[in-house]
Amino acid sequence: VFKGEFKGKISNKLVNPDAFGYDPIFIPDGYDQPVAYYGDELKNAISHRSIAFNKFIQYLKDHKLIIS
Repeated sequence: VFKGEFKGKISNKLVNPDAFGYDPIFIPDGYDQPVAYYGDELKNAISHRSIAFNKFIQYLKDHKLIIS
């Protein structure tokens, strides 16, 4: 099992209410706007899914199950 955490806070106003899920209200730690403000590229780089997936990839590399 590979886990990732996406820490932050909840905004009191919506940014791009048409965006997916919590993106319009979730402000990641280290940022001053909700995820929807920054877009998919940043979200995909810092999200809990990305963190977990990168841990999985590193595990595969460390155990020589894939070639980098």
